[in-house]
Amino acid sequence: TGQLDVERVRNIYPNIKVVENPKDLGDTVQQLVSGMNTVGESEPPRKIVIEEQVEEVKEEPQPLPQTTTKVIPQEETAIEAAGEKKGFQCHDRPNLSSHQRFTVTLCANDTDKDDVKEKKFTQTFGCQGWFRIHKRSCGNPKQLVFSNDAAYTKLGQQKGPDFFHLRLLGPEIIQAKIDYSGRDCTYKAWFQLTTSGSYSISMEWVYTNFEALNEKDMKWQPVLNETIIAQNAIVLTCDSPVQKPDNSKTCAASSAPHNGRWLPFYSLSPSLPPKLPPFNHYEWRPDKCTFPKYEPAQIAKCVNKKRMLFLGDSQVRASYIHFVNKLNKGLAELGAGLSKSKIPLFENHEDTKTTLPSMEGGKITVDYCVDPYLLRAVRFLNSATVKDFQQQIPKWESATGGQLVKRGWPGVDGKGSGYDYIIVCVGQHFASKTHYSYHSYQAAVNAFLTAHQASKGQQKPKIIWMTIPSMVPRTDAWVKGAQDWRNNARFSLMNEWLTATLSKQKGVRVVDYFGPTFGMLFTSEDDAHYRGFVQENVMTGLVHALCGE
Repeated sequence: TGQLDVERVRNIYPNIKVVENPKDLGDTVQQLVSGMNTVGESEPPRKIVIEEQVEEVKEEPQPLPQTTTKVIPQEETAIEAAGEKKGFQCHDRPNLSSHQRFTVTLCANDTDKDDVKEKKFTQTFGCQGWFRIHKRSCGNPKQLVFSNDAAYTKLGQQKGPDFFHLRLLGPEIIQAKIDYSGRDCTYKAWFQLTTSGSYSISMEWVYTNFEALNEKDMKWQPVLNETIIAQNAIVLTCDSPVQKPDNSKTCAASSAPHNGRWLPFYSLSPSLPPKLPPFNHYEWRPDKCTFPKYEPAQIAKCVNKKRMLFLGDSQVRASYIHFVNKLNKGLAELGAGLSKSKIPLFENHEDTKTTLPSMEGGKITVDYCVDPYLLRAVRFLNSATVKDFQQQIPKWESATGGQLVKRGWPGVDGKGSGYDYIIVCVGQHFASKTHYSYHSYQAAVNAFLTAHQASKGQQKPKIIWMTIPSMVPRTDAWVKGAQDWRNNARFSLMNEWLTATLSKQKGVRVVDYFGPTFGMLFTSEDDAHYRGFVQENVMTGLVHALCGE
């Protein structure tokens, strides 16, 4: 029913006050209750508010408050054991899940160890820890067959049979990192908050039985999208973050993506439930460094007289469109560029060539090439380099009508050379419609890298690779009819392999396209692509890869 078990709460926490009539607590609690279950939920708001009675700290050392008493659930796993070493307390709290198949409990840093030692007893509840997710009636996941590839099967089993989305929405917006315990269908969803305030928790069960990673049954796998924790039903409060964002150093323009989170431009006042600014008032910030703020005119100077090619699918096309308009704005500020009416409308998903007048009588070339499988790039950079990839080409040509390769190559000299930069983003087409394997994606990336290294020309273009962006889980008629089985579980595996592979390639820079979009899934206008402020934040990383040291 989604209702809290009042007697269970009283048994666990005898010093908790359970108020069944919210009016007794005044306007603040009425505001809390009225804000619950407001996003697509048919359940009535929970009529129970739990308020912990915190004892005043005396001059003499006092016992820890009740909230720090450790009560380990009977089905303890290696997850909880690992948490003990980090000082997290795992409480047998009331089940946070409203889904009958799951129990969700919280392991968090209720009291900081240093504060305890100094007898401060400062509460930092909810700032870091994990949600412990356990599925009842799990069966034996290792008996489920979802691929004939042993290596891929091993990777999938490490991720677990289920796939979830768990989001914390408040002064920060983050998607929790979810790890599998390795047995008993138990998972941990890690989080670490760096900003104090109140956070609404939401959680969905998206796939089960390894269906997100299925490469054996060539059919559309059902997307569940079942609510485990409804938006605004659970509010987590972080009082004193242990870790703050580190903005003291500039991010390196390197071969590794920078993990980060969405933060508002300005400080928010803590409130319950959290009062959030518009989503376009948030910006994506790396956790351990900061991206420089490049103004459009600075970008124009950075790429003056350069030749760039955006290569791949419609995801990189979205970045291409945003980049061209941003670059043209910068050129206009410098007295160059094109009038806005002359910028292509990009209504069709076709090859596009754009030449922008720049300073000192020069020009900037920014082209886009439709190449979702990297067929054209490999053939025209060096077609005889990778036998394994060539064996895949006839199948892919059949799937695309064989038209892509026949179009030729949009290089400045028609032979693939002449560009200073090639910005690549592919992967979604390997996981949609024709449903190519994980191995096929690896073969395409490796073929491109090998062909690029073997290509002949006066100067090899520098490579900037954008990771695969996230995808909104869809169940509509179009995705079923098209057998579109793209999903974020597959993308996560592919991106992990991609970044590990590119880290070994000298001079290749990586831009995180997945992280920023995963945190803003709900902002996609067409449930597939990202524009506006999300693309602007992705662009920050891309511009730094182009212009940074």
